[in-house]
Amino acid sequence: MKATIYDIAREAGVSIATVSKVINAKGKISQEKRNEIMAIMDRLNYQPSVIASALTGKHTYTIGLLIPDIANPFFAEVARAVEERGHQLGYSVIICGTDNRDERIEQYITVLRQKRVDGIIIGTGVGDSVMLQELSASMPTVVIGREALPASELFRQRKEGMDVRSSRGGLAREPEGKRMAAAYGRQPHQLPVHSETELNRYAEPAPVNVHTVVADDWQGGRVAADHLLQLRHNKVAVLSESLSISSSRERLRGFRERLAEQGVVLADEHVRQCKYRVEDGKRQAVALLAADDRPTALFCCNDLLAVGALQAAKEAGIRVPEQLSVISFDNTILASVTDPPLTSIAQPMEQLGASAVDLLLQEFDGPQPVKRRIALQTELIVRSSTAAAVVQ
Repeated sequence: MKATIYDIAREAGVSIATVSKVINAKGKISQEKRNEIMAIMDRLNYQPSVIASALTGKHTYTIGLLIPDIANPFFAEVARAVEERGHQLGYSVIICGTDNRDERIEQYITVLRQKRVDGIIIGTGVGDSVMLQELSASMPTVVIGREALPASELFRQRKEGMDVRSSRGGLAREPEGKRMAAAYGRQPHQLPVHSETELNRYAEPAPVNVHTVVADDWQGGRVAADHLLQLRHNKVAVLSESLSISSSRERLRGFRERLAEQGVVLADEHVRQCKYRVEDGKRQAVALLAADDRPTALFCCNDLLAVGALQAAKEAGIRVPEQLSVISFDNTILASVTDPPLTSIAQPMEQLGASAVDLLLQEFDGPQPVKRRIALQTELIVRSSTAAAVVQ
C-alpha cells in the first residue's frame, strides 16, 4: 500500500505539519530531525503528489533549464551541473534546447509554465528583453552564462566598484557576493572599467532585473592574450561567436585590451564572427590562414571553433603548435581529446550550474528586490596547442 504523509508523521512521531515543512524546506526544524524524517520517507518510498502540490500553490520540485544546444559540450556540462545540484536539493530538471531562437524560447516558457515548474534557469540568448523582464517578474528566474544588463550599465557599476549588481530594485554589495562565491571556493572578481566608446560599439539589450551567474569572460580574454604575449606572438587573430552575445564581447574586449597594453594591435579584419559550429570555425580559419600575413596564433572563443581551426591548419599543412598556436575558451572534454590537446581558458562549469540553482531556490522563499550578479574566475589550462612564436 502506498505510504501517505500520515504514515510518515506517525513513524517519525511528529505532526503532519512538521513533515510538510520538511518536504517544502520550511520552518525551524533541526537538521537531525530533517534527516530522520527524510530517511523515513526514503524507507517507505514516500513520494509527495506533484499535481496536488501544484494545485494548492506549493512546490512541484521541478526546474526548467533553457539552453541553446544540448549537443554542445559546454552546455551539456552546465546542464549536468544544474541537474546534479537540483537532484541534491530534491528537484528534477526539465531541459529544453532552444537553438537561440526567440519563438522557441517563448514556446518552451509557455510549456514550463503549464507544467508549473518552480523556477526557470535561462542559459540561452534572449533577444526579447521584455519577455525576460516579464518572466522574471512573474516567477523565480536566473540567467546563466550571459549578461542580463547592457554594457553601459555594467560600465557605470564597474566605475563605482560594485561587485554584485541590479539595474533596478537595489544592490547586493560585496560582502554578500563574497559569501556566495566563497561557498564554491572562489572570490568574486572585480570587473573592469572599459571606455564608453568601446562599450557602445555593439547594440545593447534593455536592462533586466534578474539574478545572473557568469564566468568572468573579460578576465579570461585577458589571460588568453597574456599567454600568447608571453610566447612572443604579435600577429594574432580571433574566432568569435556573434558579438551580439555578451560573453563573446567580453572575451574579445579583455583579449584586445591586454594586447593593446603591450602595443599589439588587433585589426578588425582579424576578428571573425562565427556560428557556434565546428564547420564555421574551420571556414573562417581557412580564410585567415590563406592570407599573406597569416597570424601566428588564434584565440578561439569556444572549443568548437578551436576544433575547426585545428582542422583548417591540418588541411593547409600548417603544424600546430610549431607554426600556429591555438588557444580556446571553455575547456570542455573536447579540449583534452583533440590532436594536439588544446590550451584553453577553463570556465567553472560545475560552479556555474550549482550557483544558478542556489540563487533560484533563494527566490522560492519570496521575490528578492536585490538581484545578485556572480562572476566566477576562469583559469588557464596549458596543453600542447601553444608554443613560442618563431622569430623571422
